[in-house]
Amino acid sequence: MAVGGDGGAILVNEDEDLLQRISTFINHGRSDKYRNDILGTNFRLSEIQCGIGRSQLKHLDSWVKRRNEIAEKYLISFTNNPNIILPSIRPGATHAWHQFVLRVKDRKSFIEHLNNHNISTGIHYPIPCHLQPVFTDHPQGKEGTFTFTERLCNEIVSIPVFPLLTDDEVERVISAVSSF
Repeated sequence: MAVGGDGGAILVNEDEDLLQRISTFINHGRSDKYRNDILGTNFRLSEIQCGIGRSQLKHLDSWVKRRNEIAEKYLISFTNNPNIILPSIRPGATHAWHQFVLRVKDRKSFIEHLNNHNISTGIHYPIPCHLQPVFTDHPQGKEGTFTFTERLCNEIVSIPVFPLLTDDEVERVISAVSSF
């Protein structure tokens, strides 16, 4: 879903305390007009963003369903590919597949291969959290502190999974990935 900029939603069911804490946090920590009880931020959406988001909610179920159909095709098609480590899904969980992230040892060659087949890719998490500049002076903000995380950030690559992909386009992605 897109809302014409940054934005999102949190759904709260019957937990008034949680709703109040979230509402306070997203409004600069304000519980009343001139009272800041906690350190918060501005996560409020404009009325236009809310309108755009609300109008898209009616599509959410079909978009998630389509993303799951595409993901299922990918999972089946790439299961025996020794060059790829597939994402895992917890039993009983329903995945929204905002991204379809693969792990590939030689990511640079993989991306080049897909680019040669006109398949877009993305690296959505290129820098581990502990190596972000904000943590430079933190004792754990050094390379080699979280080696598994660092390795993952060097191996992950996303392939198209957006709900408007046609079946033919999905097959093109499958063919390109499978030929790597």
